[in-house]
Amino acid sequence: RGTFEGFRQIASKDKWLRVHDIGEFIDFRKPENILDLKKFFDHFLKGVDNGWEKTPRVRLATLDPGGENLTNRPRESFPQTNQTICRAYLRADGTMQPQPVPQADQVAYQADDSQSVATFTMAFSRETEITGFLKLKLWVEADGSEDADLFIRLFKLDAQGEKLYATKGNRYSGPNGRLRASHRAMDPDRSTELEPVHPHTFEQLLHPGEIVPVEIGIWPTSLRFHPGQQLMVQVAGFEVAVDHG
Repeated sequence: RGTFEGFRQIASKDKWLRVHDIGEFIDFRKPENILDLKKFFDHFLKGVDNGWEKTPRVRLATLDPGGENLTNRPRESFPQTNQTICRAYLRADGTMQPQPVPQADQVAYQADDSQSVATFTMAFSRETEITGFLKLKLWVEADGSEDADLFIRLFKLDAQGEKLYATKGNRYSGPNGRLRASHRAMDPDRSTELEPVHPHTFEQLLHPGEIVPVEIGIWPTSLRFHPGQQLMVQVAGFEVAVDHG
């Protein structure tokens, strides 16, 4: 996430972003990437007219765990200006649906046993790409506690419900996010529809029987889904681990 934040907050208009699909140390040592970086420095530090300014401002990598990644996809910005914001609603039966939940319901899990998770899945009927920032909004009650740690992880599943991983670099199946419920307050001036910004300057502890809205930012990603494949969202009181195989 820091890489994307750095790119967006750099004041200069002359900035470029290249997203790779392998570990950074492997990527950095590849000869073609060393030459790419040298071309940038030659242009700006030595004034070499080498055509660098024609390089796409963003070169995106879209991961396809279980399939073939798409790399060096030219884009003008990140997040993309033509993105469509989509919503999926969590349901008590463990699914996610594009339609709002017709009536109130609840899902409970043991938050302090380092095992229990709340799981929700959604299958795709057509080719789908999820690219950009995400967030999860929950209505939370901490039974028997005045606070709660909320950890979120997304996974890509095949049609049979097995986790799929991109394995060129670190094993990756989807992004994650985390927030302590007492730090749920948001900065209204800096928050956006997809990116809640929390000032973390004070606590709002929970009271018995109190249900509060919590918006949790999830790291940016770019994932491909093919028909039949699924998106799984897990919520837990601990960092949900990736299966390292």
